[in-house]
Amino acid sequence: MSFLNTYIVLTTNAGSEIYETIAQYNVDDTGSGKELVEKMKEIRRSISTTQGDNKFPPELLGRIDAIVPFQPLSRETQRRIVKNKLRQMRREVMVKHGVRVEIAERVLQYLIDDHADTDSNAGGARAAIAKMTDEVTTAIAAFVNAHTHERVLRVDVRGTMRSEDKGLLKSDSYIEVAAAR
Repeated sequence: MSFLNTYIVLTTNAGSEIYETIAQYNVDDTGSGKELVEKMKEIRRSISTTQGDNKFPPELLGRIDAIVPFQPLSRETQRRIVKNKLRQMRREVMVKHGVRVEIAERVLQYLIDDHADTDSNAGGARAAIAKMTDEVTTAIAAFVNAHTHERVLRVDVRGTMRSEDKGLLKSDSYIEVAAAR
């Protein structure tokens, strides 16, 4: 078997603590990796000194040509992704049910800022999209099924979001779907 012109891709969580630090302080949506290049020495050291079974021995690490670390998405990029998913969902509801869905701007804030997981391992936009599916899409589906005569719906957030009042320990906000009047 020949490995000529072959890439071997390895994935690991080794050194994840350094990625979390970089992610918190060096957000980079350009894909340039500039901030990570400057940290490569720390990244290599972290990968080889991680405790337990989750580390690369220096002799293996020396044979790896490139380390391409994952850099989490910024809130702004997550916002654009979720906004696009909401637009797609609105289109699908219109096509399948003939129902127009209006979405308040606070819904995006709710999904990205208020209920988002800030951990860099949380999945980025996937976590916000999952929350959108669980809370927004499901609520719209339930409303459409229960109110078949309604042709225009409004999705909004009720309650005070933690992102609006930093003094709150826990948000009391929730998604509400109602007929638009």
